[in-house]
Amino acid sequence: MCDTCPTTYANPNVTTIYTLRATHKLSGCSSDSSTLNSVSAMVVTVKPRPIVYAGMDTVICPIDSAQLWATATGAGPQYSYEWSPSFGLNDSTLQFPKASPTHSVQYYLVATSEGCESLADSVLVSISPVPTVEAGNVKNVCLGDSVQLDGQSQLGFNAQVIWSPAQGLSDTTALQPMASPITSRWVLFTSPTRGM
Repeated sequence: MCDTCPTTYANPNVTTIYTLRATHKLSGCSSDSSTLNSVSAMVVTVKPRPIVYAGMDTVICPIDSAQLWATATGAGPQYSYEWSPSFGLNDSTLQFPKASPTHSVQYYLVATSEGCESLADSVLVSISPVPTVEAGNVKNVCLGDSVQLDGQSQLGFNAQVIWSPAQGLSDTTALQPMASPITSRWVLFTSPTRGM
């Protein structure tokens, strides 16, 4: 900052009133430079910079959506929001947009209040792999006997499995339950265990 230059820059931490005084080099006469003179005084108002939080990272299954939850504090009361990239978002200017990306995306959020932008915060929306299952080979058993089903999952024991129908099974949530058939068909469903 130059206090004797005709043009200078101010970078105050708090709102500050600056005054300008000119002195004639030959006569030594000075202009009025009081803070009460609106011609020679300038107020530089320091506005607070917003603080933004983009929310917690989240994992979704393909074709699902994640609700993003942004908060802004430290300025206001009005905030505007801008998420980037806008890929997969229903509206990149909403505080709470829905994200439906086709692949994992790191979203960045900036909030603006009274012309001041926040520093960016980010949230990762990850796409979980779709587990695949194999119900196993065809089993032949005599009426009244039991047989162990040999279900397999791509995610192994990190997947939650459900056999259907439940009738005749020792445990519908076991990957390889014992079956005492009354009917002749079971179907295996799986979903990834949360928090993997």
